[in-house]
Amino acid sequence: MRNQLLATVFLLAACGCECLPEGDPPKGQIVQAGDTTAKPLSEEAAINFMTTEFGMTAVASVEPGSRVEITGNAPRQAFEVMRRSAAFIRLVPSLEPEEWVLKSDIDGGVWSLELANSGKQVFFVNTKLQTP
Repeated sequence: MRNQLLATVFLLAACGCECLPEGDPPKGQIVQAGDTTAKPLSEEAAINFMTTEFGMTAVASVEPGSRVEITGNAPRQAFEVMRRSAAFIRLVPSLEPEEWVLKSDIDGGVWSLELANSGKQVFFVNTKLQTP
């Protein structure tokens, strides 16, 4: 069974090269990128989305254990994103001024989350929220 699977994968890989047209690839963007935030999300789905986006950026940018000031008109959501991001990186939320600032705002049905270090933006993402 394993040999059949390996043979099938090998044949498909070899055939794939024959399907490409001759010549140079087209210049520029080949397909238009889709708008991943077009569909309004429930608050739970939005928090999950923001947690993944924020967590991956924080791992690459923020020293574990750093204090992060929470600002904006949606602090509860920001605290929840930080709590869930603890699986990626442990940060200390703060309401006092800090070097790192996580701004969470909901305006017109759009939730935006921005992480800045000493005033310089490191991360920004937004998503539309479902209306109740």
